[in-house]
Amino acid sequence: MHYLGAQRGAMYSSEHNLERFRAETVARNRCSTPVKNLYISGQDVFSCGIAGALHGGLLCASAVLDHIVYLDLVVLKKTLKKRKARELAQLAKKKLQ
Repeated sequence: MHYLGAQRGAMYSSEHNLERFRAETVARNRCSTPVKNLYISGQDVFSCGIAGALHGGLLCASAVLDHIVYLDLVVLKKTLKKRKARELAQLAKKKLQ
């Protein structure tokens, strides 16, 4: 209240109390709004802090694209792991030669 003048909230905007993390409250939080083509993202959609903002952005992107972006990230992670494994195998092979 002293620094932000926020009577109902915290430095991360919405107050992070136990009520906010109840299943019913979490289920009500959505990226889409009643205003056509207006979406919200960031920590208020998911949770507080940087990780909350990251996931809120991913959820918003999924809503806008009508596609589950998390699945793309899983596929990308597997692709990068395979590529890294091939590179390490080639490097090891060169060292043996």
